[in-house]
Amino acid sequence: SGWGDSYVDDEWELQGAIVLDPEELDSVGLHKNVVMLDFSGLYPSMMISFNTSWECKVKKGEERDDDIIGDRCRFRREPEGVLPRCVKELDGLRDEYKDKRTEAGEIHGKDSKEYKKWDAAQKTVKRLRATFYGLMAFQNFAWADIDIARTITYGGRKCLTRIMEESESLGYKVLYGHTDSIMIALGDDKTPEECAKISIELGEHLTKLMQKELKSDAVEVEPEILMDRFFLPRRNRYAGRIIWDPSLNDPHSIAKLPVESRIKIQGLEAKHANTAEIGRQAQLGALKMIWDEE
Repeated sequence: SGWGDSYVDDEWELQGAIVLDPEELDSVGLHKNVVMLDFSGLYPSMMISFNTSWECKVKKGEERDDDIIGDRCRFRREPEGVLPRCVKELDGLRDEYKDKRTEAGEIHGKDSKEYKKWDAAQKTVKRLRATFYGLMAFQNFAWADIDIARTITYGGRKCLTRIMEESESLGYKVLYGHTDSIMIALGDDKTPEECAKISIELGEHLTKLMQKELKSDAVEVEPEILMDRFFLPRRNRYAGRIIWDPSLNDPHSIAKLPVESRIKIQGLEAKHANTAEIGRQAQLGALKMIWDEE
C-alpha cells in the first residue's frame, strides 16, 4: 500500500498499528463494566521515548550498548533529537492553550466564543503534532525517513501488546484493542465506584510499567471512559453506555444524563453520515434494548 498517490517500493514497506479481532479473543457479545484505557498521544510519545530523529540514527559499526533499539535501526539515547524536541515544544503549547480554555470555561462558560477559540487552538496543535508520523512515512516528503516511521509504529505495537499482557496477568480480560487503546472487562459484580477506582489504579500501574521499561516519562496510560454495558459484534464495530468520564469535574455525573448523550459508538451504521434517520434510530433503539437485558 502507499501514502497519497506516491509509489512505495519494498524498502518503504511499513507495518501499521495493532487491531485485535474479537472473534480470536472470544469476546464477541455483550459485556458489563468495561474500561477503555488509552495512551495519551501514543505516536508522539514514541518519538520522544525512542529519540527518533535523523541525526540520532546510529550508523553501522558505531553501535553502543545503551542505544535505543528501534525497528531495523538504532537511535542514540543522548542528546535529545530535533524531532522529539519539536514534539515537546508543541506539547507545551497545547498545555498552555488547554489551560486558557479551562479558564475561559470557568469565566464565560463552555458555550462561549472564548472557550471555543482556545479549544480550537489546542486541537490545531494536537493535529499538527500528529502529522509528524505521517510525514516520516510519506515518500515524497523531503525529510521522510522510513526507519523513523517504522520505529514509531513498532513502539506503538510493543506498548499496546505489553499493557495487554500486564492487564491479563492481573486478572482482567482484554476484549478489544486498536492502535492506542484497549477495552478491559473489570468484573460483572462490581459497582461503578469500584470500577472507577480500579480504572485509575490500572492506568497508574501501566504508566509506571511502560515508563520503567522504555526509560522515558513521555508515555502515559489513562482511563478514558467506563461503560456499564459494552456491545462488541466484530472488529472495528462496538457501542457502549458511558457511566464514568474522568475528564469531567464530577466523573460520575455523566451517568445521570440521557442515554443518547452518553453513547460511545464506533463503526456501526448509527454513526454513518449516510444512514437514514429511521435506520439510525432503529439501531440505537436496538442497542438500548440489548443493554437493558440482564
